[in-house]
Amino acid sequence: MKKVRTSRGQDLVVPEAGERKGGRKKGVKNTMTTLIKEAMMLAINASDHSNGAGLVGYLTTVANERMDLMVGLIGRLLPIQHEAQKETVDNAVYRTPEEIRNALLAKGIPPRKVDMIMGRDLTVIDGAFKRVDSDEPA
Repeated sequence: MKKVRTSRGQDLVVPEAGERKGGRKKGVKNTMTTLIKEAMMLAINASDHSNGAGLVGYLTTVANERMDLMVGLIGRLLPIQHEAQKETVDNAVYRTPEEIRNALLAKGIPPRKVDMIMGRDLTVIDGAFKRVDSDEPA
């Protein structure tokens, strides 16, 4: 701890970098959370609402009687499940623009959008042409 004087002339005791003033020591487990969880589980198992099926029975009863509470619980679980299902990044190496185009098409991106992404001029038409020497409309 070091003493610091403010611009108003007050002396303050300020902790050094990395120094802790209070709270739990570093690395000590929070036993209160564990105790509360265990007490809740005992209460749920002893509850008439669990129908003898423990936590699953209790949650089933809550789901049947108070869907509004279950929606909140589901909302907390979904982000956890979503994170567990994240796709792995494919670090593919493409050697030609045509390989990139084929990979984008394989992912289901429409050809016109792929061509826009690739910066291709969409006004140019590729393919065989029939020569017309007349100015009259065909």
